[in-house]
Amino acid sequence: MKKYLEEQLSCLLPCRFLRTYEGKKIFVIQFYKPEADERGSLEIDDIISLNVTALARITNDVEILLAQIDIHEPGEGVDEEAFEKGVEENSIFTQKAESVTKLLSKKKVEQISVDNYGGFVIKIEGGYHIEVFVGSSSQLESWRLIDIETDKHFVFEGIETKPIWE
Repeated sequence: MKKYLEEQLSCLLPCRFLRTYEGKKIFVIQFYKPEADERGSLEIDDIISLNVTALARITNDVEILLAQIDIHEPGEGVDEEAFEKGVEENSIFTQKAESVTKLLSKKKVEQISVDNYGGFVIKIEGGYHIEVFVGSSSQLESWRLIDIETDKHFVFEGIETKPIWE
């Protein structure tokens, strides 16, 4: 399974970091294909989206810049009670995602390594890492890759089930 996942994730190797944001409690990380650089413009079909429901974080060599758990924590200056009731949605994640996007924007994916459980690390130029940890023993969706151009999804639901592009 490890080798198979490495092959599927290798579609990100020629890509560059585009942005990160929260999508309904999902850690979304988007990349764009090299064709956009060659063309000089970014089109929607150039995007590959990594949607993570498992644990994930973006780091450099000295700190965690953004983490999945930040989605569930109220941002600075946000009323905690309003946040818990869902009235206020401004999380720590939302507040930090924009600066992380600026920091990593256009940086190239250099390497991908997969662990035995479906987690992986994407090494981004400049010493940055996107780390995804599968933290469930059940067959729940942990992450998915979406190729916007083909509208194909590659969904990882645990090591028991071999995912395919659908």
